[in-house]
Amino acid sequence: MAEFGDFGIAVAAFIGLTLAVGIISSKLIKKSGRRLIVA
Repeated sequence: MAEFGDFGIAVAAFIGLTLAVGIISSKLIKKSGRRLIVA
């Protein structure tokens, strides 16, 4: 179960990082208008 635990932690970290990037990007886009385009 150690491998599954590590995988779960990795997935949780990836999801958290994605959410953080999305929130920061949305704030930057709102601040600077349409200067940033997220591909």
